[in-house]
Amino acid sequence: MFRNDENALYWRYGREELRIEPWGKDALRVRATLTAWPKDEDWALLPPASTDAEIHIAEDLASITNGNITAVCTAAGHLTFKDKSGKVLLREYVQKHPIPEQRGREWCAHMNGNAKLKVRFETDPDERLYGMGEYQHPLLNLKGTTLDLAQLNTQASIPFMLSSNGYGFLWNNPAVGEANLGRNLTVFQANSTPAMDYWICTGNTPREILHKYADAVGKVPEFPEYALDLVQSRLRYRTQEEVLEVAREYKRRGLKLGTIVIDFHYWGAGKLGTYDFLPELWPDPDAMIRELSEMGVRVMTSFWPNMESGGDNYFEFKEKGLFVMLNRGDDAGQYDFPTSFVDMTNPEARQLVWEKHRPGHFDRGIRNYFIDAAEPDFHVISRDMLRFKIGPGEAVANIYPFCYAKLFGENIAKEGITPFNIIRCAWAGSQRFGAMLWSGDVFSTFEAFRDQICIAMNVGLAGQPWFTTDIGGFHGANISDPRFHELLCRWFQFGVFSPVLRMHGCREPSYPAEDGIWAGAPNELWSYGDEVYEILKKYLDIRESLKPYLRHVMEEAHLYGDPAIRAMFYEFPDDANCWDLREQYMLGSELIVAPVLYEGAKTTRIYLPEGCSWVDVWTKETHEGGRWVERETPIDLIPVYARAGSDALNCF
Repeated sequence: MFRNDENALYWRYGREELRIEPWGKDALRVRATLTAWPKDEDWALLPPASTDAEIHIAEDLASITNGNITAVCTAAGHLTFKDKSGKVLLREYVQKHPIPEQRGREWCAHMNGNAKLKVRFETDPDERLYGMGEYQHPLLNLKGTTLDLAQLNTQASIPFMLSSNGYGFLWNNPAVGEANLGRNLTVFQANSTPAMDYWICTGNTPREILHKYADAVGKVPEFPEYALDLVQSRLRYRTQEEVLEVAREYKRRGLKLGTIVIDFHYWGAGKLGTYDFLPELWPDPDAMIRELSEMGVRVMTSFWPNMESGGDNYFEFKEKGLFVMLNRGDDAGQYDFPTSFVDMTNPEARQLVWEKHRPGHFDRGIRNYFIDAAEPDFHVISRDMLRFKIGPGEAVANIYPFCYAKLFGENIAKEGITPFNIIRCAWAGSQRFGAMLWSGDVFSTFEAFRDQICIAMNVGLAGQPWFTTDIGGFHGANISDPRFHELLCRWFQFGVFSPVLRMHGCREPSYPAEDGIWAGAPNELWSYGDEVYEILKKYLDIRESLKPYLRHVMEEAHLYGDPAIRAMFYEFPDDANCWDLREQYMLGSELIVAPVLYEGAKTTRIYLPEGCSWVDVWTKETHEGGRWVERETPIDLIPVYARAGSDALNCF
């Protein structure tokens, strides 16, 4: 029933097998199966450093200890996790009945040979849970929520949660499913899977837990200096000359521009999957890139993972079977026009994409990519209809953005270049490929803006330190609307105090462009009138002054896994008021940022944590911590406070 299996605790009863092994400092990996062990797949996890576990086996009980965490397994296979003091962190559920019928692990046979799996844990009803990735709601504490484990535009399932009770938990399973973080039970469900797989660690503080998680799944690369500058984008630049005119205007006005994004359809109508510029509208890309480089501006090009039959590479990929398939044999395409998606779980497909894409982009000096539709945008939401190289859709679909990020991250790194790309979706571990998650095509409303603050904090607590949004939102904003002007100013202020400052969106009025495909209105700093321009210009200058501090913040992300945008409790875990502050955050360890999130707001209320004094960076007024302050917020001001004595004050 029990045995010590090469530094792991092994249990078997009937057809179920369970294996618990040390996996990093104060951490355990837990796997189980009803059939046979699947191929050796670590999913999000990196190989761990060697650790000797302490294993004790008795007739009806066994335990495994790795540092400060212990798993206790009963003869019935019931698991309890404790810290060094004996405090229960998490315990599998057992029905309170003399003859239990509902257990912690529930397996149900699935038609494709896998199983539908539910794993239930008893939890403290008063614990707080954070992380899990990107979900469009204004909630920071996720206790009491139900979350789909599925990838969608504006939703990134990154199934790692951090508990106020001193543990971190990764559902290391790419299956589509659900996480129900109830007050009585925490339940993770995989709709189709060959095995249970999760990772758990313990730590004294949120920072300690997140550092251990970052060691387990990987950290972001060094943040490149150029990424601190403005990234200018819109839907979309239609021609080579239009791109150059925008960059020239930035230079003429003396505005620092770091990167300009050439969004989709530069390859021509009906030619998706042709990895080059349409000659009629982009006659000399090399000259364009050269002129931009002379102005100090980098080019970032959009990449989509799907192909149209009119594109140059479609039939080669079709012939080689490199597309995601439907179970009935057809290719799986996009919801709004006929395409086929490259199967990024297939190493052969990834390599061929890079070989085809490289001549028109990387070999021209383009080093950064706007990796779009990374969920991807299938025309079928039901993943049970899909078939990937590595398995059925329901069992593996959530890992698609991880593999997509890997395509660019690994190939760029092989060239000796630090990868930095922007991607529309992510899974656990995506960050190690230099992928900056953005929150997708959100609406241009204050309501959507408010959601982004909690999203940014929870994405960071899910182990993704790099995060950005479309400034002003993506959908539904007219460039002449004064109400949108207010939103844009407030969102831009937030963008300045974020890892990446990026102008993007589909602005109205849109219109048919030269290539017959629709395009949005202008979206440059001067596109919204003089009053807005002066505010945006002011904050662009502030961004420049902030760079020394941001470099330090991004270095902490690279070295340790600290998020750039941090929930207040990350820095102040002993201040009870900090555990559900949803409308302010720490940028690094020294600055409190409180974006103005309500239309027409004249004041904003900010909490200053106890334990130190705080300085208003604009007035230099000092306030004692452990109190709320009311700050006037004219349209050109975002409340920011620095720790008294901090070097960050030198940036203002």
